[in-house]
Amino acid sequence: MHGFVSYFRVMILGMFVLLFVFSSPAIARYRGDVLTKAAVESVIERDGRLDLDDLKISCHDGIIKLRGTVLSGDEKGLATELAMEVSAVRGIENDLQVVPILSDDLKVEKEAESTLLANPLLHIRDLRIRSRHGIVTVRGLVYHRSEKRFVTELLSDLPDVKRVINKIEVL
Repeated sequence: MHGFVSYFRVMILGMFVLLFVFSSPAIARYRGDVLTKAAVESVIERDGRLDLDDLKISCHDGIIKLRGTVLSGDEKGLATELAMEVSAVRGIENDLQVVPILSDDLKVEKEAESTLLANPLLHIRDLRIRSRHGIVTVRGLVYHRSEKRFVTELLSDLPDVKRVINKIEVL
């Protein structure tokens, strides 16, 4: 019985230590930073004007750091503006690099969009297409998995498309 009592005391002491460690201010700040980062990502995703795949977002002590690439100075400013919509954000370090779209990518985007919109078998809502060096990322909403697969097939057949990243969601 004596061994059980000392084991029980060690367990209780261990639980108090864990409770202290996980309720420390540092852990609380970390949890807050994780939630703040997620909230900023959510605001940017809901807005839809920036591609989260091109952004790397981190947060430390409420300061959001934005890294990655955008297409223009306006998009760089928009990233800051959207991040500041989150009330927990205390500041922004915007290290985004402006990399203008190449005319070839613009041509691929227009061709991809016209190909998808002209096809009567597809019913895509909120279509967004971005091309970077022939790698096409497509987003939107469709009603069937077969439509999603068909989008990949159609875009893969375009002459200047090297690869398709299909992020279309099925409703």
